Amino acid sequence: MKYSKLIDMNAKFIDFHLFVQIMNEASRKIQSINDAVRIMDTVTKEAWVTETRDLYKMKGNYETHERFTWHVTNDATKSAVEEIWGVTDYRTVSVNGKLIFKDMDIYALADTTCNISSNSPETIEEVKLAMKLAEDQNCKMKVSNARDFRHLINAAREAKLNIASNDYNGILNKINITYTEVDRIMQADAGMPFLSINSAVAHTLKHMKECGPNASIKDYLQTLRDTVIRPENSTGAVYSQFGTHIETNYGETTGGGRYRFAVTRSGVNGEDPKILTMFHKKTNVNQPGQQNPPPQPGQQNPPPQSAQQNPAPQPAAQSAQNLSASSGFSFADRSRFNVVDFITGQMLWLGPCFY
Repeated sequence: MKYSKLIDMNAKFIDFHLFVQIMNEASRKIQSINDAVRIMDTVTKEAWVTETRDLYKMKGNYETHERFTWHVTNDATKSAVEEIWGVTDYRTVSVNGKLIFKDMDIYALADTTCNISSNSPETIEEVKLAMKLAEDQNCKMKVSNARDFRHLINAAREAKLNIASNDYNGILNKINITYTEVDRIMQADAGMPFLSINSAVAHTLKHMKECGPNASIKDYLQTLRDTVIRPENSTGAVYSQFGTHIETNYGETTGGGRYRFAVTRSGVNGEDPKILTMFHKKTNVNQPGQQNPPPQPGQQNPPPQSAQQNPAPQPAAQSAQNLSASSGFSFADRSRFNVVDFITGQMLWLGPCFY
């Protein structure tokens, strides 16, 4: 009996000793945390921290309101491509025998970033479906480069809406039917086209329904275009960051809380204009401006004016200053760093996700 009590007491002592060790370790960790908190409290009051916080706030505002893409985001895109395809160099990725990411310019990389910026399960699923379509000889949307692949991802995402996720043939059929009609209309149309047929197909699949429940592909590609892309609807034209293009925005309210919008891209002299996007959506508030009726199926609107008649693009500095107004960044802060140089420099460049 005495031996049993001794064993029991020894066990309790061991437990108590272990408890003391745990408490001492916890106390040391708490002290370390308190020391870290004091250091962080001191550091976070330093000027560079405030400037960095403001910088990232500006970054978020520009991403949200101006669709800017950052080089760090582009690096994440390259890494995501490598992780999804299981390669060490994104430029070696082959889609249907083509190295689609090998010779991407900075604008193609921006387009890719809009769809492949992580290796999330959703992204992987979309990429796998697009890969299957790209390698299917029956798919009319052909892929020769990163932009083509990006539009195929978007087209597949829209095509599978209201279709069972495992109904591959249904998705393929919807894409092919849309492609055939878009191609037919574009071949017979002398008006401003989309940047590519793949872009037109993806945008049609997404935005055509916004023109009305009975709207046709022609209503989207032609009627909406001829209604909104007009000089009087231009809301501004700016040079691209590297001065290689001019992008012009068009918009008008249509009454009933709806808004028509389009973006075009042309050469620096207004030549060879192409459509980047068009849509007809609801707005949260009624915006000032014209109250034109929405386009009706078959409505014959006057043809759009040439790109040369659009308002002249603004110099880069003025464009950046105007952009800042909607992004919440004050150019009065230029005493801390040159915002214009920052925007057009190494860290930041224009890369809108027009889809």
